[in-house]
Amino acid sequence: MSQDRGQGRSMVISQTGIVATESPLASKAGAAILERGGNAVDAAIAAHAVMTVVAPMWNGIGGDLFAIVYDAKSGKYYGLNASGWAPAAQSIERLREKGLRDMPAHGIEPVTVPGSVDGWQKLLDRFGKKKMNEVLAPAIQVAQDGYPVTEWVAQHFASNVDLLRDNEAAAKTFLISDRAPRLGEIVRNPDLAWSLQQIAQGGRDAFYRGEITKRILALSARHGGTLAAKDFSDYSSEWVDPISTTYRGWTVYEMPPNVQGIGALEMLNLMEQFDLHSYGLNSPRALHVQIEAKKLAYADVIRYIGDPKSSKPPVSGTTKAIWSRSSNPTTRNLARGLLRTGLDLFCTIAERFSAWIQRRRTLSRGTSGRCTLLFRRSWRKTRFGSRSVSWVDGIKRRPTLNSFRTSWISIRTFRRPSKRRDSRSSLSPGATSCSKTGCPAM
Repeated sequence: MSQDRGQGRSMVISQTGIVATESPLASKAGAAILERGGNAVDAAIAAHAVMTVVAPMWNGIGGDLFAIVYDAKSGKYYGLNASGWAPAAQSIERLREKGLRDMPAHGIEPVTVPGSVDGWQKLLDRFGKKKMNEVLAPAIQVAQDGYPVTEWVAQHFASNVDLLRDNEAAAKTFLISDRAPRLGEIVRNPDLAWSLQQIAQGGRDAFYRGEITKRILALSARHGGTLAAKDFSDYSSEWVDPISTTYRGWTVYEMPPNVQGIGALEMLNLMEQFDLHSYGLNSPRALHVQIEAKKLAYADVIRYIGDPKSSKPPVSGTTKAIWSRSSNPTTRNLARGLLRTGLDLFCTIAERFSAWIQRRRTLSRGTSGRCTLLFRRSWRKTRFGSRSVSWVDGIKRRPTLNSFRTSWISIRTFRRPSKRRDSRSSLSPGATSCSKTGCPAM
């Protein structure tokens, strides 16, 4: 193993588990939950909640959540789709009357009902050991006491400062004296701390039926939006069966439509037909295969993938169409392939096993608990969400619908019944990969 190392630091080895996120504060929160007897699901939510505070340009409690949970005891994978649906009053006719052909990238129109909080609740109810107030306590403290701005977050603040200034509430929430927070400065978000405290005390109902809901609806009304109380009270995330393929002896799991995970599986099926190892890492020949695989896969995603409840994509037919380009239609796997396809790892947590983290891989042995992998892919054009930030709750709304043309939305998004999710989520939730000899491994 030492001959394959690309860094000089020692491997990370733990008895209680490892939490890897974009922020040391989030990883610390998750690891502390594990040390106090929580499991991987508890730690994942604790870490995710802190990330909503320290990385406000990504998805927070105003956005969506996807999770793939591996239960070692049953040997099963469980998927949770907590993507929100469009307001029932939103329609293609209404958007056209406002002179819109494309869904705007910012503002109230592309905002959907947030799904993250309901996703937290369902994960805790089914798999967790801790209560909501326990897992949210670290995030509440960070929001109240503040956090030092890191280089990466400072760059995002600086590059989006003009957009944040355009909205009074966003400027009040994220800017310091009308400028972007700088590296090392302490940023506090007491309004978000209040919202998280409400959720900690009242669970998901505090977000979908309580004071937070009223404030979100008031904000929507002020900006001419269509969100209604029933959109929130009726919302419920869904347990789904992950889809999978195999890639060079590894099994890869992704979330089914309405998300784009099937595209990653198609890429792997296509790339498996080429001897990429012999081509050399990042060689022109290898990159050409990977780029063409992406182009073909995304063409199929755009053509076929939507919300099964509203657009009724022919899933079995789609699967055949997507995989027919591979000479081996048998579903195949990920591990190293995931790293090449450019998927964006958000949070990886595994409990109760000795782990070696090397480069960007995790190899594990002796697993006795759960491995929870939460992934997200945020839209590069819409950092900091819709900018519809309410000063009373500190929540930014994620503009889920903002890449769809209104002519296309009429087919995929606003089809009755009203309970429809954003037709093709921009997220590509990550895969959990399991080796032929043991789980979990990535």
